Amino acid sequence: MAAVSFINSLSFTAIIPVIYPYAQKFGLNDIQASLLLSVYALCQFLATPILGKLSDKQGRKKWLLISLTGTVLSNILAAFAGSSLILFAARMIDGLTGGNASIAQAIVVDTTNPKDRVKGFGIVGGAFGMGFVLGPALSFFVQSLPTFAGISKFGMSFLLSSFFAFLGFLVVTFFLPETLQNKDFEPITLKTLGLEKLFKALTIPKLGTVFLLNFLSGLTFTIFTFTFQPFFLRVLGQSDQTLALIFSMFGIVGIVSQLFLLKPITQKFKLSTILTLSFIIRGFIMIGMASFVSFWAFLPFSVLFAAINPFPQTIVSTLVSMYSKEKDQGINSGINSSYLSISNALGPLIGGLLAYFGYTQAILTTGFLFLLVAIYSYSVRAKLAT
Repeated sequence: MAAVSFINSLSFTAIIPVIYPYAQKFGLNDIQASLLLSVYALCQFLATPILGKLSDKQGRKKWLLISLTGTVLSNILAAFAGSSLILFAARMIDGLTGGNASIAQAIVVDTTNPKDRVKGFGIVGGAFGMGFVLGPALSFFVQSLPTFAGISKFGMSFLLSSFFAFLGFLVVTFFLPETLQNKDFEPITLKTLGLEKLFKALTIPKLGTVFLLNFLSGLTFTIFTFTFQPFFLRVLGQSDQTLALIFSMFGIVGIVSQLFLLKPITQKFKLSTILTLSFIIRGFIMIGMASFVSFWAFLPFSVLFAAINPFPQTIVSTLVSMYSKEKDQGINSGINSSYLSISNALGPLIGGLLAYFGYTQAILTTGFLFLLVAIYSYSVRAKLAT
């Protein structure tokens, strides 16, 4: 599963540095570009719990392959997009089939015992971080190659993403065994999908609190990630090449953090404490970036951010698995991913609106929002009791 996560990360991160400039190529403004990100996340929000439940009933491998197929086809469509409407359609298709993160989490649960689950999620997260090192760099490399007819240099990055997704499809097909035992092939209906759980999930003891924390964390994080690229390019005056190197640096530091810091820290502190501290540190990093506006001040803040950034998602995934019954691992992972997806849909839109008042102000606001999330996380630590 680590190899699949690595390849999936290459596919995902190859297009991260180009979505904003690709949107500009089609004449989209900041708010319209934010909608390009939001529509993908909104479709993912609607589809992920369904894919999670289907993987619970019919097997992980089948639906992981379907998800990867959607990524292959949608990114080919995006690469050849001749208008912003086609680009929006491609992102919607990728979102509707993009539930492989929740399926991957369910596979980790299938193949690990509870006491090793943090380590399992950490390994998968580390593999994803490795993709973050190479994905942006390879994306920049293919943009320097001669393009094909009908494809811009930014479209080449989408084509590269499609290639990696297809490679992942082959790896899953030939090397990943089915991890779900006792598959249930009863007909799938709206009732058996359990869609109502998506709307009632916040009332579930402990799990509801974790879902809300995941949503708030994702919301504030995606506000920052939307404004990060124009802030880096326009406010700090840096180049596309340097931006790709920054993304690769995020990946390198994230790998080191996942592999060498996460386990000893979780052995010494409660997960709820680590989660709260992560939000606090994130908040002060954002405030520091906005207060000291220079590349050389931005760089150490970015390194610290990259070290802390993997913690919240890994801890949230672990808490969801701890509080879920074995038969509900897939659906609860799907619900958790859906709340992250809806935060990813709202975050860029809010970021686009904040950017109207300035990119620096948007990052500063995000810092204070992170501190508010930290206050909420601290207030519910007794409920989590872990």
